[in-house]
Amino acid sequence: MTGNHTDGAVGVLQALTDSLTARDGQSLLEAAISQAGEAIIITTAELEPPGPQIIYVNEAFTRITGYTPDEIVGQTPRVLQGPDTEREVLDRLKADLRDHGWFEGEAWNYRKDGSRYRVRWNIAPVTTPDSEARYLVTVQREVTELHRLEAERLHYHANFNPRTGLPNRKYTLQLLEDALRRAERLDQELAVVAVEIRDFASITQGMGEEPGDALLDTLTFGLRKQLAGQSHFLGVAARGRIIAVLERLSEAEQHFTGLLHELLEGVNRELATQRERGPLASACAGAALFPNDGQEADALLGQAEAAAANALANGTSSIRLADAQAGARLREQLALRADLQRAVDDGELYLAYQPQVDLGSGRIVGAEALLRWDHPERGPVSPGVFVPILEASGLINRVGEWTLEAAARQARAWLEQGYPMQVAVNLSARQVHASDLVGLVSRILDDTGLPQGALELEITETLLLDLDADTQAVFRELSAMGVQLALDDFGTGYSALAYLQALPLTTLKIDRAFIGDIGNSAKSEALVRGIVSLARGLGMPVVAEGIERDAQRAFVQGLGCERGQGFGLGRPMRADQLTELLERGERPAP
Repeated sequence: MTGNHTDGAVGVLQALTDSLTARDGQSLLEAAISQAGEAIIITTAELEPPGPQIIYVNEAFTRITGYTPDEIVGQTPRVLQGPDTEREVLDRLKADLRDHGWFEGEAWNYRKDGSRYRVRWNIAPVTTPDSEARYLVTVQREVTELHRLEAERLHYHANFNPRTGLPNRKYTLQLLEDALRRAERLDQELAVVAVEIRDFASITQGMGEEPGDALLDTLTFGLRKQLAGQSHFLGVAARGRIIAVLERLSEAEQHFTGLLHELLEGVNRELATQRERGPLASACAGAALFPNDGQEADALLGQAEAAAANALANGTSSIRLADAQAGARLREQLALRADLQRAVDDGELYLAYQPQVDLGSGRIVGAEALLRWDHPERGPVSPGVFVPILEASGLINRVGEWTLEAAARQARAWLEQGYPMQVAVNLSARQVHASDLVGLVSRILDDTGLPQGALELEITETLLLDLDADTQAVFRELSAMGVQLALDDFGTGYSALAYLQALPLTTLKIDRAFIGDIGNSAKSEALVRGIVSLARGLGMPVVAEGIERDAQRAFVQGLGCERGQGFGLGRPMRADQLTELLERGERPAP
């Protein structure tokens, strides 16, 4: 209610109470208020049960409620209350009148015909000269329409995208749930189509929001134009992505696919009209069908968006239908991610150590610490599966820190038992770029008292793709602390020789792909020769990874490769198992 309306009601009320106080005459009272625009009610002043009784109402009250004076006089105001009348407002009304002598509030009342209306109350007592309340005078103004408009405004802002005027994602899911219930009841198919503008984020970042908004307007217009005559509704799923829900489908999937291609072609024709006014853009789409691809709103929308992402990755304007197997794989990955988070919190991850063997003597001279996870239900999970999840989720920094500390403590334990070994730990790019790696390693070395050369950090060539001055400085500081740096999987990445010059590397590790082809590929054998020769020329030791057969061991040993690692020399094992081998002086079993 606006301030002007409130002031007007208060003015009427104040004038009325002044008149009643000055002259307690029925004729003057009726003359003052009978023609007022607001409903006016005069009651007795009792607040406790049975409560006040109505002694007068004006014509506006009858017009609003339908009750005549003969029907309402003698009743209590409770006759106007109903199921939606707010109890807390009535409680506040009594408290405010008792404590402050004035009440202003809003609630639902009911007319004689049972319909409800929204009313704004201003209530004040008429007092005797000794300040005793004698009457209560209420000015009521119906605000049903204002309340409806305000509710609509709030509903719009809560559920619609202000730029496109389309339902937002949350409200789209609610509408989709309603549509699914209709489709199930009518035994009809329904389609959820996710239409996405390619490179939308790049367009808005490079050219600003206005060209992006123009593209969204065009996409919305194109969808409405193409779907004219088809039962549907549109919604916004994300920036640059609009959802179209198509109801009452009965044709075969082949026809539906044709419909989608016509839809996309029409949308792209509309987007092409933006060529003079903005960036040239195109759209792609993914679709999921009810009930084949899912029966829940969020599942269907997720399937359609996954299909759109598949189309987006295709590189051309295209349609993709939902892939149930892809959806199952996504759900599996999400479940595995949740389990992995729990495993990290509960300490389920552990380290296995794969021996590094002196190829001449067969003696264990080092070990690589490898992260392992035994799922309580799935059993052992491959690092190739869970490590990428650690990377994507950001958990790799936390797990990487624990790995470094645990491996360093184990190296110290072996040293104290009389087995001085070098322990190698893999580094991820996130660890190098997103944390104080130098400070972490320095603290671990101080805490464990490891001698120089006992800790080796393995880096991959892919990590070096973003090699900059800061990263080079990190590696130089680590080297200055006596940390060994090994270039892992050498030969599988870009193998830029500049790395060997720019970084203080101490070891090259030949990738298992080359070792595995020894005896079968002359090219692989030539590459291994070249890598060993290069390393020897630089004065760097070489570790051959992936040795599984005696012939492979003999080949690399003949080239002068000092150390080897692989299932043919020893499988990864827990620290206590490796300790037993060291104590017995045995060569690890392949």
